[in-house]
Amino acid sequence: MPGSVLAAPPVTPREYLRLMHRRDAASALASEGVHDVAPGSRVGVVLLGPGGPQGRAEIRPYLYRLLMDPAGEALPGSGWMRHLTSRAVSVMRGTALEHEYEAVGGRAPVVRHALEQVRSLQTTLARTDDPVAWRVYPAMRYGQPSTEEALERLADDGIDHAVLVPIFPQFSSARTGSSLLYWEAVATRARRTVAVSAIRDYAEDPLLVRAFHERIEETLQRFPRDRRNGVRFVFVAQAGAPADDRRQDRPYCCQVHRTVDAVMRLRGFDRPFEVAFQRAPGVADPGRDSLEDVLSRVGDEGARDLLLLPVSTVTEQLDIAFRLDVAMRSVADSAGIARYEVAAPLNCHPLLIEGLARLVRSRVAVDGTRLAAGPAPGSTVCPRAAWEASGDSMAVCRHCRRSAPMHTLAPRPTSVQAEK
Repeated sequence: MPGSVLAAPPVTPREYLRLMHRRDAASALASEGVHDVAPGSRVGVVLLGPGGPQGRAEIRPYLYRLLMDPAGEALPGSGWMRHLTSRAVSVMRGTALEHEYEAVGGRAPVVRHALEQVRSLQTTLARTDDPVAWRVYPAMRYGQPSTEEALERLADDGIDHAVLVPIFPQFSSARTGSSLLYWEAVATRARRTVAVSAIRDYAEDPLLVRAFHERIEETLQRFPRDRRNGVRFVFVAQAGAPADDRRQDRPYCCQVHRTVDAVMRLRGFDRPFEVAFQRAPGVADPGRDSLEDVLSRVGDEGARDLLLLPVSTVTEQLDIAFRLDVAMRSVADSAGIARYEVAAPLNCHPLLIEGLARLVRSRVAVDGTRLAAGPAPGSTVCPRAAWEASGDSMAVCRHCRRSAPMHTLAPRPTSVQAEK
């Protein structure tokens, strides 16, 4: 019989690397099938997130664990070389991160909001008349509550079927892929046999799209009424990992573009918009437009009112709470942007929680009947080539490797409406 998951030795970087070599992060937990369970069964739902430091003392250890993840930041070497590099970089970046966390309350906001999402999802699932009992758990990749804790709680509750749900709508090897691989590594090390189904992405889910649309409408109210029609949108996504550019199925950058395209189609392409990829401080990513590049360019083009909407996560993180809402304001000021507003992340938006509940229920069947219809298959075509060219504003899609327009200039009628 397996013992306590928490008592088991931790997964070592060497073990994790061996698993990565056997199974690429993009194919981790490839089963996206449906659990067929008996009436009255208990089914687990695990919300996957990165976690974050909850005090000054946790900042450098958290950053070290993040840097040691070979699915994430491209650091030189492996084994002891990566350990030494990660240790040195975590010390060098630690002081700057301390100041950033102090500016947003001293701790990572992602944990608090993820726990609220867990409670909201639990409440929503409990309101259904499903013939199963739902239990929702958080699992943070680099912090607390940890993946090990989630597995331990599943075991304590006697749950042997679980649905894994990332807080990232688009699949990235550095985020969702890493969380799935780590779950598999911990379960293997602890000899747990929980049957899992992974919701790897939901980039075009109709309820997610409607939730983003509502966030835009809420944020537009901050602008003077007579200037709202001239507000320019900037959709911001976290930069991907090197492995994301090697993927041929559902590439991360194209998934981000499809999310943006779905939101703008719902709005009837009513305003000019941009897509920017937010890279980590000091990390170059010449194949994508960084947020700094976009702010400088739209300022040069005469834009004076800007609305930023983060689309690559549904939970507030430091990238949003500090870097978008605080640090980038000085860049916007220098670019001549008069009004700069950042839309709140979705967090516990009712439409988001309803959409996640529907996705989870679509992965469970009782006596052969699914509890909810499965989502429609996502598009495999990057929409950027179909966006109207702006003349002098072009960029290169990292996956498609072709010139593609960055934003529309004139409204056009909508042809797609979100699902009611």
